[in-house]
Amino acid sequence: MPVTLAVTSALLSWVLCLLAAAVLAASVRLLIRRKEDRAHQHPGWSVTATRDPELG
Repeated sequence: MPVTLAVTSALLSWVLCLLAAAVLAASVRLLIRRKEDRAHQHPGWSVTATRDPELG
């Protein structure tokens, strides 16, 4: 195997490895963020305003 081909394939291997690590980190971060967003949501209805006196 020529030296330039070996260097090129080693470099390509590192680039693909780093890309895979970045994708994995982003997906884990997204998973954690979705879990936190779901934890902050309140189930059901909540009263946020005072009662309108015209309704009786």
